[in-house]
Amino acid sequence: MKNYWHLFFRPAAFWEQNKEIRSKWAMFFLLLNAGFTIVGFYGVILTLGLGFVLYGYMKLGDISESSFFIIPLCFLLLFLIGTLIAFIASYIVGFFTKTVSKLIGGKVHMLQAHRKAYLFGMLTYLPTNIILLIVAILSTVNFLQNPEQVYVEQDFTFSKILIVIWLILNIVTSIWSLVVWSISIGKAEEMSAWKGLLGIIVMAIGLWIILMVAIFILSIAVIPFFS
Repeated sequence: MKNYWHLFFRPAAFWEQNKEIRSKWAMFFLLLNAGFTIVGFYGVILTLGLGFVLYGYMKLGDISESSFFIIPLCFLLLFLIGTLIAFIASYIVGFFTKTVSKLIGGKVHMLQAHRKAYLFGMLTYLPTNIILLIVAILSTVNFLQNPEQVYVEQDFTFSKILIVIWLILNIVTSIWSLVVWSISIGKAEEMSAWKGLLGIIVMAIGLWIILMVAIFILSIAVIPFFS
């Protein structure tokens, strides 16, 4: 990606410099980052929690120490699942923002442009994702080296400090991500960033309504199985 830091100071310029992405590796990186953003925090917590569960079973003699190698494999699986989710989400979100933009005065209506706008917004999370990844690696290494001490004392002091930093940055980044996404949609559709923001809001409300209807229908459908 060209001039990454323009994303935080000149998002409109960043869009113009990077709107034509021809490299499949660059697109994969965007999806990888978006995927880790979507499932990263909860995935890290669940994976580290898995380490505690495995150690508990090992203490009982139910499993061997070699089972700890499942932890790094789970992190790899986390990345793969996250990337797949981001790939699907980029098409769903891109389709809805494209449709809404068409109704509020957009001029281009290109699905790929809306996918990139969404992924560029998610790209603002890269610094927080790096911090979270450091937390995951350090916590895993610390646990694998000193499982007894960590299990008993639950000493994650350094990780806790990083998590606090991550939380603060994540709040700020979430706001700026919305700004970048709105500007990118505005640039893609040759309209104002405010209309881009309106498109995101309408899209979010529409997806929420669809989700609620789907859950309602599903809940009715499963009633006979529990009656």
